[in-house]
Amino acid sequence: IVATAVHDLRAPLSSIVFGIDVLARPASAFAADRTRDVINDLRTASARMGETIDCLLDFVRLGPPLPSQVSLKQVLARVQSLLRPQLRTGPHELVVAVESDARVVGNLLTIEQIFLNLVVNSLEAAQGPVTVRVSTSVEGKRLRVLVEDDGPGIRSDHQQLVFEPMFTTKDQGVGFGLTSARESARSLGGDLQLVRWSGGTAFAVILPMSQA
Repeated sequence: IVATAVHDLRAPLSSIVFGIDVLARPASAFAADRTRDVINDLRTASARMGETIDCLLDFVRLGPPLPSQVSLKQVLARVQSLLRPQLRTGPHELVVAVESDARVVGNLLTIEQIFLNLVVNSLEAAQGPVTVRVSTSVEGKRLRVLVEDDGPGIRSDHQQLVFEPMFTTKDQGVGFGLTSARESARSLGGDLQLVRWSGGTAFAVILPMSQA
């Protein structure tokens, strides 16, 4: 739990550090609308850290949170905001092709963390600018969310290891991102599968779909 919590807090913390660095530059270095974007990103990242800490406290007192209906598009908008620093410095691109009414059943922060881990994994594995695309399809009563990129892919001898705890090919990696994402998806009654590893990488997130 501690390792997962530390991993979950790294993305919003990075966003906060990046935003402070930007705001510390001379006012003439960027436009007013950029300032508003950075401030909004700081608010999102700060709220994300607070929510993560609150969830940890609730877990200690009450156990796992109850599932609810979650808008997938809103989740991905939050992910995009949290990762704006990484997307800008690449320059990388996150393309979301998700219907506005796509809703899944689960805990908001748990679902958000699944996609945050997957997108971060794509960005950090890339050796240059990378495009990450998120799209959906329906499989019975479940939603299949495909997260794919045009990065370097995964070596054949690493394909069976990507979900193993502590396995990482990054110098500063912890090795919990994909492990945590798959465990989270399965805890919601879904799954996380590696479906392409050559010519880019693609993961399929399977989640229970809201029937409302």
